[in-house]
Amino acid sequence: MHNIINDLSPTILVYWLGLITGTLLLGILLVGSLQPFLLKMSVRNTIRRPWQALLLVSGLALATGIIVAALGIQDSFNASMAPYRLAQMGNVDEAVTGTFTQQQVSTYQAQIRQQHDVQAVSALFYAHGAGGSNVWSTRTGTSIGSLSTYAIPPDFDAVYGPLTDTHGRHIRFSDLRPDEVYLSKTLVNLFDVQPGDTLQIQFFFSGVEKSISTSARVRALLPNDLAFTSGELASNNPTGEIILPLATLQRLATQQLHQDFIANTICVKNVGAGGMADIGPSGERSLAVQSALSRIVGVPILDVNGSLDLDTQFDNVLIHPLKPDMVQRYGVPLSFALRQTSAAKQLRFSIPLLSDLLVGAALLLLVLLFLLLAAERRSELGISRAIGLQRGHLIKLLLLEGSIYALVGGLLGIPLGLGIIAALLVLLSSVPQLGGTSIALHVWVSWQNLGTAYCLGTLVALLAIFFSAIWISGTNIVAAIRDLDEPPTLTARLLQLVLALWLPPRDEAGLVIPETLARQIGRRVEAIGKLLWGLFARGILSLPLGLYLLQLGMLQEQIWLQHLGITLACAGSGLLSAWLLQCLKVPSSLARRLGFTLLGLSWLAFGLYKNILLGFFIDVPSDNEPFLTLDTLLSTLTLVSGAVILAMSNVDLLLHALSGLIRYVRGLAPISRTSLVYPLTFRFRTGATISLLSLVMLLVTFFTTINLVDIQHNQLDTITGGFQLGMTDPRPELERQFQSTPELQQQFQRMASLHALLGIIKGNQVALNVPLHLHLPNGDTTLKSLMPTESSDAFLAATRLPFQARAQSYTSDRQVWDTLQNQAGYAVLRYDTDAPGLPTGNGFKPFTVDIPDRTVPQGVHYHPVTIIGILAPDTYYPSLFVSQRTARDLMLGQASKGKGDVTYYTYLFQERDGTQNSQAIRVLNHVFSPGNRRLAFQVLDPSEGNTATAILTLTITGYLGLGLIFGVLAIAIIISRAVVERRQQIGMLRALGFSRGLILRSFLLEAVIIVTLGLLLGALLACGLAYQVFTAYSENFPLPILPLLLILLTCYLTAFLATIFPARQAAHLSPAEALRYE
Repeated sequence: MHNIINDLSPTILVYWLGLITGTLLLGILLVGSLQPFLLKMSVRNTIRRPWQALLLVSGLALATGIIVAALGIQDSFNASMAPYRLAQMGNVDEAVTGTFTQQQVSTYQAQIRQQHDVQAVSALFYAHGAGGSNVWSTRTGTSIGSLSTYAIPPDFDAVYGPLTDTHGRHIRFSDLRPDEVYLSKTLVNLFDVQPGDTLQIQFFFSGVEKSISTSARVRALLPNDLAFTSGELASNNPTGEIILPLATLQRLATQQLHQDFIANTICVKNVGAGGMADIGPSGERSLAVQSALSRIVGVPILDVNGSLDLDTQFDNVLIHPLKPDMVQRYGVPLSFALRQTSAAKQLRFSIPLLSDLLVGAALLLLVLLFLLLAAERRSELGISRAIGLQRGHLIKLLLLEGSIYALVGGLLGIPLGLGIIAALLVLLSSVPQLGGTSIALHVWVSWQNLGTAYCLGTLVALLAIFFSAIWISGTNIVAAIRDLDEPPTLTARLLQLVLALWLPPRDEAGLVIPETLARQIGRRVEAIGKLLWGLFARGILSLPLGLYLLQLGMLQEQIWLQHLGITLACAGSGLLSAWLLQCLKVPSSLARRLGFTLLGLSWLAFGLYKNILLGFFIDVPSDNEPFLTLDTLLSTLTLVSGAVILAMSNVDLLLHALSGLIRYVRGLAPISRTSLVYPLTFRFRTGATISLLSLVMLLVTFFTTINLVDIQHNQLDTITGGFQLGMTDPRPELERQFQSTPELQQQFQRMASLHALLGIIKGNQVALNVPLHLHLPNGDTTLKSLMPTESSDAFLAATRLPFQARAQSYTSDRQVWDTLQNQAGYAVLRYDTDAPGLPTGNGFKPFTVDIPDRTVPQGVHYHPVTIIGILAPDTYYPSLFVSQRTARDLMLGQASKGKGDVTYYTYLFQERDGTQNSQAIRVLNHVFSPGNRRLAFQVLDPSEGNTATAILTLTITGYLGLGLIFGVLAIAIIISRAVVERRQQIGMLRALGFSRGLILRSFLLEAVIIVTLGLLLGALLACGLAYQVFTAYSENFPLPILPLLLILLTCYLTAFLATIFPARQAAHLSPAEALRYE
């Protein structure tokens, strides 16, 4: 559903859906006006049965509410993020970035100003946090690094618009003096600073070897951050910003670097009052300015809906369409750091996937609801047919009734959907942002999406009602009037279906029944339909159709089409096997059991082996990667359907065995057979209910298991080896400075113990293009992402990092670390999914890795080391560890350093118990800051991230809880229908002496069987999928048994309680009332 909706304009979509829905409803109303007796009957029937009407309206409202929530949650995200993004960009409507000459900047500005839709233009210099500017406060003695820099010209006020400080006072960029700066909101939140403070600033710029140093006074603090490029706006990852005059930066660059700094960002304001008013009617003004910019600078407009570089690179000229494109861009209002967690990425793709599944569940539930309504009116419908109503009349009657339910249910579903969105936003608002800016979330849904949700809910309801009406209208008249079971339908032989195309109908005497031309055409069309269905149901048509779709999908590279083809081919194989066995005189029941067992097994095996959902958990897509909703939907439904078909094909064997055991339970012995017959008699409705429960249980258990195991893994010892803080610096003298200052050592040791991991990364991260060569037992491979890291003896002696896999003859993790520290030529490697064949369990044979000593292919030398341990993939350190002894022997860092090679030293700090991270950082700043301005500390404790994961998991499972409501209603429906259909049997049993308690226990036992089957199937499938996820890179799968038992118990009790009312209703039936039809 989402794939189709996302490809259409919301306005066009709602108009088309409104036209289709309105046409259908008007057509149904026209039928009612032409046949007023049908309209009167439909209105009367909706009023006569308030309980059934309430059930139908509730189901329809829930279906519409889910659609509203699915479409409206992104509207709410965008509406919540829009004020934040508008505050960042001010009145800047477009921006052009790149490396320019001064002449180009002047020429571009002059040409842009000539455009009649442009009000103002200004050029500034921007360097993002990756450049790494740093400040040190003379008042507090603390420092902070990795800051962004904005060098602003005086005329920028005309482009940005009104500016205020944190006290609400109006200020201007042109007010800045040469020795003054503004500081952004994020920097103020991270750094103890106030107006009037004097800061020592050290500017570092990418591609520039030297830094610029100066001192400046803080003039004002800003209430927001600045962002004028698409990547920075999309990332929601402000790093803290220093704003100073452009002339000041250019003067310092000339004095200290002897080079010119040219503006690299041209900001444009359109004609208008500011904000979204600048885009013009329907965005025409923005489109005109963007076209003019593309013509002036000679590059196309950047597609901000695609993949974006979250740190703008200035190598190429880019045109950033900020308004309305970036303001309305899809996004999740979570910080960049939080969005990198697995749970946050699951949230992004799970909402559309789960919404589609829940809408499908709603469709099935509506069919069951309408069939329940028909079952209670079976005698009435039979009498209506007997007195002259045709099947067409019944279909029209039921459609008229359904339209009333759909209209009312859709209206109630809109506020229900808004309530679901509000509940989700409340949960998301409590998620820790992991250092990012917290955005106030609020509910807002566009009228287009509200209209789309209402129309889709109505269409879903009409579709379910239409198919139910066709089914109901075919009821046997005599059986319906007498309230008897439907007579069994005999399956026509294939030859009879073929002959029916040509042979005319005959009466009981064998005489040809005369037909009109219209009747003859209608009979032959019906015969063609039955023949096609007969061929499909026997596998003769479905098997080649599946193979054709598979080939077509491979040619078009459409995964969903390939999946559909394989599914159809598997189904055709099972159906064809059953038919061939019957042709070979195998008993029909056995042939069908074997055929459907084969079908269920093939779907189950394919769903487990090729489940697309697994790929998104093993390698979760980034923010900009598309999620294949339709493909994942098909693979999940195939898995669940296969398990349910397999179970329902053989459940009679289990139930017969269970019946034998129940006979020995005194209170259940009389109902040991009667309570188990009904689920086997009506397998479709039983299977449908089991499918609903299995699907919900699968998703709830799977998401919960994955994230709970992640939380178990993401502990301090397993992620960082017991280190709470980290600090990276390009110079080795910090440790020597610490060692030479005893009083600082004493001050620090009262709070934390210090360990240093000396990490050698040869070259900056952009230049890492020489891979490692891995010589695995099953073949050679390469890795580009891992970098050799020299580890200090202090780190190797103190680390508590566990190994995912140890080489043979190593019995403990400590033994591996000691060998690495004391013996040269050994290394440990972090697991990487890009290197297939890496060991996942203990006892592997040690293998060698060739390490390059350069970051450029020319003149590279490789040095072999032996791998004796594999670290988990979620380990904090993305590297290959060697000791200082091994590094010296291999001459890492000494062999012909190339230009651009940089050695980074990462210092790790292990805090004492009870020490707060903020306290330790403050002490570390006092220890290391004097004379060293470039210090940036990272909090490595994963507890806050685990809290965020837990809340996001609760959000996902809460949304899935709506599916549990569908399952509970389905249980209640089939038990209620069982009561209606078995009134006479209940009366007979009561007349024979069965107590009310026995009748109650009989129906509850039926519900227990269905609920147990559904929940167990879902839980087992979820554990199977989760096992595949974790064993993809580890032999360990720590199943969270207690939480899973709690989930099972909660779902079980909820579903069980739903059966109490219909079971009590059956138990309190009067025998005389129930038998009066006989």
